[in-house]
Amino acid sequence: MKYKESEVIAAGFQNHHHDENEIYTSFAWDVIDICNYRCSYCSAGYGHDDHRPESSFFKGGVTRGVWRTVLMRLRILKKHMWDISLLGGEPTLHPDLREIIDKLSKIDTCNAIYIITNLSKSLDYFMKLCDDIHDKLTLNPSIHFEYYNSNLLNKTLDLVTQTNTSIQPTIMLHDNKQYWSMMIEYLEMCLDNEIEYNSTFLEPAHGYIPEYTDEFFTTFSKYLQHGRGLNDINYPIMTADGRHHQVTVQDIYMNNIKKFKGWECTPKSWKITTTGGFENSCTKERLSITGDNLTCKSICPNDTCSCNEWWLYDKRKT
Repeated sequence: MKYKESEVIAAGFQNHHHDENEIYTSFAWDVIDICNYRCSYCSAGYGHDDHRPESSFFKGGVTRGVWRTVLMRLRILKKHMWDISLLGGEPTLHPDLREIIDKLSKIDTCNAIYIITNLSKSLDYFMKLCDDIHDKLTLNPSIHFEYYNSNLLNKTLDLVTQTNTSIQPTIMLHDNKQYWSMMIEYLEMCLDNEIEYNSTFLEPAHGYIPEYTDEFFTTFSKYLQHGRGLNDINYPIMTADGRHHQVTVQDIYMNNIKKFKGWECTPKSWKITTTGGFENSCTKERLSITGDNLTCKSICPNDTCSCNEWWLYDKRKT
């Protein structure tokens, strides 16, 4: 990988700078394996009959009650602060979501709770969900433009203006030009109302191969000059000529700074499955009961690093 004609040799924040930059161990918890959307690019397979997970969530209640066991395991992890994202499927389809949030918020080592939702439920539902909620909560509407309508824009604005909960949309950047005017409308709304957002490029999944053209980057460049979030830090990298750079989401995709296979990394992201399993998002290593391997270094086994959060982790070319 090269940036400004020099080989990239390091990326992310060194581990001793993580706390000051609020880079914590994180959990991505699939609280439910049901989704009401069928996005063509869905990495989990919900958009394809051949790949859609077969759910047993409402069949017998065993999976539905797993969240209590997950919380028991999380309470044991007392050595590190951590963030947790609740997703699925669509997490708002979980009938016990509010109770899960309330109990998570009472765990001392839980730093932040993010709900990754397609925002398809009613405004009234989200107003009640956020009502008198703990300040650890952030609502992250994932804006999927294959299902976009103006009601989604208005609902976002209503939540921003009528609740005290932090609202930070994630813009799912579609490569198909038919959705670009919708994307611009929503992005301009965020800018006009000073709503912090982050941007996510689509990744190849189940036969969907995104193609971002020069026209795309010309059209959307002004919206992509940011790091983890609109007002957040950019991503640090170092090149072989000894120079340090702060790169944006756009820089990473245009220069393909995502190929870290064989590099040393400290992958701090963990997946929690609907059945209650804990495994590292990158290495697939199982989490020990005591969490002693939460922040262990490893050699990257993956062909591509596709998550904005993972770009913050300390990476060194070996």
